[in-house]
Amino acid sequence: MKVHPIKGDYVLATKYSDGDPQDHWAIGFYDRLENERHYVVDSSGQQFRSNGFRRVAKIKPERGAWMLAHARDIELSSMSVWNFKRCPMNILDTLTP
Repeated sequence: MKVHPIKGDYVLATKYSDGDPQDHWAIGFYDRLENERHYVVDSSGQQFRSNGFRRVAKIKPERGAWMLAHARDIELSSMSVWNFKRCPMNILDTLTP
């Protein structure tokens, strides 16, 4: 059984399930599931994407901060955004310049 985040959870969201870093992705707060799309908002309650996202997962603030600080590097990488969600933080920290 798949468990969805609850409203207010800090999440990583991707436009498509594969997490291509060239597609829209966001880190924010879970809002709702509607018509099989997940809606995510920023800290002021504004939606990141009017059509929602296909895939979301709860993340810790430490990981979100790292990913946002390295967003450009992630977008230029050939790796799925989901790789950065799964990678242990101690390894991500070694990638920090």
